[in-house]
Amino acid sequence: MLTSFSLPILLPLFVIGAAATWLAGTQLSNMTDIISSRFGLGEALGGIIILAIATNLSNIVVVVSASLTHHIGIAIGNILGGDCDPDSRAGHPGWLWVASQGSADIRGCLPATRT
Repeated sequence: MLTSFSLPILLPLFVIGAAATWLAGTQLSNMTDIISSRFGLGEALGGIIILAIATNLSNIVVVVSASLTHHIGIAIGNILGGDCDPDSRAGHPGWLWVASQGSADIRGCLPATRT
């Protein structure tokens, strides 16, 4: 999509995106301090909670949008193995790479159970 734009257009877009990310990160840090003090949490615990939400926000968006557009296979695949790369787990004991053969493309890494 952005490959059709020239550098003079892309550069300001990058700067705006970087500034927005910086401002959002600053606000997130300030809000974490406020939430931690209001609920009596330590700064570390408040930071961990906010960091966990912020880290998983992209996966939450993918699952919700895929579910709303009836792409259940994408939603389930993201839940089962959104952060799993089969190449990085190759030969790693304790993990199984699974993929479906049906109409829904479900892939993911699951902990292997030993019997």
